[in-house]
Amino acid sequence: MPSSKRPLLIAVTGGIGSGKSTFCRLISNYDYPVFSADVIAHNAYSNPDIIQNLTVLFGEAVLVDGTPNRKLIGKLVFDNSELRRKLNSILHPHILLEMQR
Repeated sequence: MPSSKRPLLIAVTGGIGSGKSTFCRLISNYDYPVFSADVIAHNAYSNPDIIQNLTVLFGEAVLVDGTPNRKLIGKLVFDNSELRRKLNSILHPHILLEMQR
């Protein structure tokens, strides 16, 4: 089989508390690059386009000093699958683009 010039990509998945972050921290200590969808998602909340879309979806009440309140948004979508789907439709394309970049 011919070898690919593309780097080997490994996805780390698992439930809450399963050790994903610990594992990624450990391998980053060996100079392997780690790309975290969680970090990208967290940073997405400072993107002006995403802030605008979140404000349209949830209203100005989710902003604190112009920044989306992630904890409040989390409470709003926790038991509301339709709002969660809409939130994901705002965040996931951005996260995917950043991961591909």
